[in-house]
Amino acid sequence: MKVALVVPPKQKLAQDQYNLILQLGISYIAGGLKKNGVDVNVYNSKYFNLYEKELTEFLMHESYDIIGFSAMTFEIKSVSRIAEKIKSLKKGCLIVTGGCHVNAIPKETMKEFPAFDLAFIGEHEDQVSSILYLLHSRDYDALEKYDNIIFRRNGELYYNSLNRRFIANVDKLAWPAYELFRSKELNPAYFSSRGCPFVCSFCQQNSGRASRLRNPVDLCDEIEYFSKYFNQKEFRFRDESFTAKKKHVIAVCNELIRRGLNNKLKWTCETHSRVADYELFCLMREAGCNGVSIGIESGSDEILKAIGKNTNLETIINAVNMTKKAKLEVGGYFILGHQYETKMTMLKTISFAARLKLDSISCSMLVPFPGTRVYEYARKNERGLRLLTNDWERYDNYSGDAMAWDNFSVTTLKVCQLLTLVAFNLYNLRFSKLIKYLLTNKKGILSYFISILRKH
Repeated sequence: MKVALVVPPKQKLAQDQYNLILQLGISYIAGGLKKNGVDVNVYNSKYFNLYEKELTEFLMHESYDIIGFSAMTFEIKSVSRIAEKIKSLKKGCLIVTGGCHVNAIPKETMKEFPAFDLAFIGEHEDQVSSILYLLHSRDYDALEKYDNIIFRRNGELYYNSLNRRFIANVDKLAWPAYELFRSKELNPAYFSSRGCPFVCSFCQQNSGRASRLRNPVDLCDEIEYFSKYFNQKEFRFRDESFTAKKKHVIAVCNELIRRGLNNKLKWTCETHSRVADYELFCLMREAGCNGVSIGIESGSDEILKAIGKNTNLETIINAVNMTKKAKLEVGGYFILGHQYETKMTMLKTISFAARLKLDSISCSMLVPFPGTRVYEYARKNERGLRLLTNDWERYDNYSGDAMAWDNFSVTTLKVCQLLTLVAFNLYNLRFSKLIKYLLTNKKGILSYFISILRKH
């Protein structure tokens, strides 16, 4: 059985500026397959600047039994087109898929895209090999015994449970097969835990709410191995809220220090303002951390309450100050266009983002991703939101227009999005960094301006 795992191709949208961020999901699935002796290749499309046409040609030139994709919502249609082209010439090739879009609406996805033969719902790294072997041999009777998958048999869909599967003991997982990404220039990312205890209305909560913690020794074994393999100098922890479990973070930091990795590697992480802790930040800095990003989202207490962020402006300010006091760089993630948002609350966010003295910011527009409360509000025309389309390619958080707002136009939202970036850089006298950002991301910014100029 020969398997290809594919990072979806680049999309001609502004978020392509983030194309070098590795997908941990495919990395761990590849690790599970490799551990069980499966002949597997990985296509890191975004890193090698492959768009849909080029990626399709690459896959068509090889003879794979199974090709697997992990797709976000705005990527799922592109993945389906690739699957259709492959199957039109390679009748025996099977296509499987997973990821946040499938997790949210598995049955609907399989109905909409008939080129998909099987979809994984949730986490399956520990049993992906067994399932793919059964699919390859067309042993559908055995496949029917598995929960949390949905597959096609003689044109009909079969499943036992459409609930997401979560792996309780993440220490049993094989390490990610980063070596299959075919580039010595990669900076692998790692996770010390899965799950996020917070319930923001815009989040698909792909890893669930329950925290599942890794053994710090095994985690640091993995970090040490790949840092040598890639001659890595820095990395990112991809936990959704890294400091949510303080004792666990202390154990991870102490293990990094014990091995001397804190003197060899610098790292960053993301967290929530409610679980910011000065003493913990100081230990993290000693362990090699040089930056923390915080999901801030809005500069309005009313909006923060409406979206279930479970924080307020005072808590956010304190979290940023603690991070700076611990001599760590601090970044902020913002979203414009929340439920009940107005022009005034967006102006508050623009002002707040500029005045917080952050080292970096990211500002996206709210997208009604399937599986979120926001999607249900928009679908029902509630809380000032209206769903416009189920064309998933328009569900992009930089230049998409899948939703409309009662209190302002999409064009106004995109202008405010741009103003947030400009105000942050100008207020903080970051002229050279603003120019560098514009030059580095000129293609994405051009597509962004085109989207603003379109009629809505």
